[in-house]
Amino acid sequence: MITTTNSTISSSSTTTSSYTKNEIDLDKIMRGEDKRTTFMIRNIPNKYTQQMLIDCINTSHAGTYDFLYLRIDFKNKCNVGYAFINFIDPKTVISFAREKAGKKWQHFNSDKRCALSYANIQGKDALVKKFRNSQVMFEDVAYQPKIFYSDGPNRGKEQAFPVSLDLRNSDNMQRENYVLKNSKHRHLNNNRRRQQHHRRN
Repeated sequence: MITTTNSTISSSSTTTSSYTKNEIDLDKIMRGEDKRTTFMIRNIPNKYTQQMLIDCINTSHAGTYDFLYLRIDFKNKCNVGYAFINFIDPKTVISFAREKAGKKWQHFNSDKRCALSYANIQGKDALVKKFRNSQVMFEDVAYQPKIFYSDGPNRGKEQAFPVSLDLRNSDNMQRENYVLKNSKHRHLNNNRRRQQHHRRN
């Protein structure tokens, strides 16, 4: 739920304990009492792709965030209804909530309404640390978390995601095994062709 002194901007069902921890109070943010920057964007229609979500956010808040990840169910290639976003300035969520929260999504004629709550993992560095070792980095690049430059002339432009050395080595081993497997497969097929050729002759 997102609250201000005068009104409730949006709400979503949650337990009492998580409600207290993850509720967004815009008044506290405006007063500088809550400086958390990472949020969950919830109630996203399942057919939305990560690029569609980026395009939606960028209509009003391009260059204001440095991390975005739309969680995907890799079996059916659809999102699971929520994403993580990290704003560069904690007060950006105030205008974002007023622009998006409680409103219907643009595509697919969905009745779902955008909702926001705080994420448990906070900050770009912590998010990168979590996902740089994740198997999601083996998935199609369209499904991987995105990071963006937080400042300077490239602010808002996509930044290369740092993958851990262990994961990179694991990726290389998978590729080598794939090449070796295909090489053996081709060798067996060539042997079969030669044997068939000799039988015909």
